[in-house]
Amino acid sequence: MTAPFLPVMLGSDDNAYGVARSFHEGYGVSTVLATKAVLLPTAHSRIVEPHLIPGLDDDAVFPEAMAALGRELAPRAGRLLLLASNERYAALCIRHREALEPWFGMAFPGPDLTGRLLDKVAFADLCAEHGVPHPRTWVVQRGADPATALPSSYPVVVKPADSAAWFATDFPGKEKVYTVTDAEQFVRVVQSVAASDYPGALVVQEFVPGGTETMYVLNAYVDRRGEVRMAQPGRIVLAEPDPELLGNYCAVLPEEHEDLVRTCTALLTATGYHGYANIDVKVDPRTGTPQVLEVNVRQGRSSFYVTASGRNLMEPIVTDLVPGAPAPERGDVREVLWHSVPTGFVERYVADPVLRERAARAVAQKRTLNTLDYRADRSWRRRLAVLRLKRAQARRFERHASPVG
Repeated sequence: MTAPFLPVMLGSDDNAYGVARSFHEGYGVSTVLATKAVLLPTAHSRIVEPHLIPGLDDDAVFPEAMAALGRELAPRAGRLLLLASNERYAALCIRHREALEPWFGMAFPGPDLTGRLLDKVAFADLCAEHGVPHPRTWVVQRGADPATALPSSYPVVVKPADSAAWFATDFPGKEKVYTVTDAEQFVRVVQSVAASDYPGALVVQEFVPGGTETMYVLNAYVDRRGEVRMAQPGRIVLAEPDPELLGNYCAVLPEEHEDLVRTCTALLTATGYHGYANIDVKVDPRTGTPQVLEVNVRQGRSSFYVTASGRNLMEPIVTDLVPGAPAPERGDVREVLWHSVPTGFVERYVADPVLRERAARAVAQKRTLNTLDYRADRSWRRRLAVLRLKRAQARRFERHASPVG
């Protein structure tokens, strides 16, 4: 029988597994993975169907390969839903929308808006245009003398203007984001990036005070009519300590925050956004104002906290793009600790005492959930793959993080 819809996910990381688990929990369907290789988060899984496509993230390969996959899968479902696990795949979908749309239903913003969101300089201008609070931002062009671009005060945050190009670049000392504390470090960072093959500019932002305890993430979905169908904030409890993975969250508590939701959804609706958005926000402790740091044009790596809290993450795209599709049962938002690290890490590494106590209470009351520990998807090979992943993460914390106390 032909199914009402079939999910197709680009990539095979933990983001991909969270999406697949949400579809499986809510609708009982497996997810097709279009990927270059099967990574540990989706290895030996019964809820995914890998299709290996060499060079899939290459513009010369992507449109024809995906059209061929669409033709192959089309007889199996009334609608193929295409999602992306990272910014690179999202950008490919947006650039090649015309080749994909005969086969796939997609929910991504248009190319012009995507360009403004992913370019950090243009993003700062976009926030200013719509009155959305955002850290003060300026740019250092590639090849510029860093001594002539020194900030007037420190600390500052230095990050790439072009996220997709940065994702494809590798060089010694590369970090996802740099927190720079003095002029000597600033010059060193700019020079090391200039010596790499990263072709873009660097963005310099004022540093909003506070650590992880001031950080939030919001996953939202805006439908074709411009209606916000989902906007769930999460309080960051623990983040990856590895400099190359900064901004990836390891523990999140779903939490209501009206000002944050109002700020983020105002930006999405004012710009005509469509699809999933993963928004990083820092609440300025001096004013209590949510400062929007970044918008990713896809669901986030930690976004399974939404499903964990009682609202299935994939419900909005199904009800938006699949006519007559039933919605899974929706419960009230509940406080559950979503985590990708052992729960013991909360006690060991969470510095803020209030967050540590809230998280520890959730652990004691067994209100916790790890995306990869899915009861419906267990086998000895699957358990070994997940165990390898957890051990690698534990080693990163031991190498890069200091225990509390």
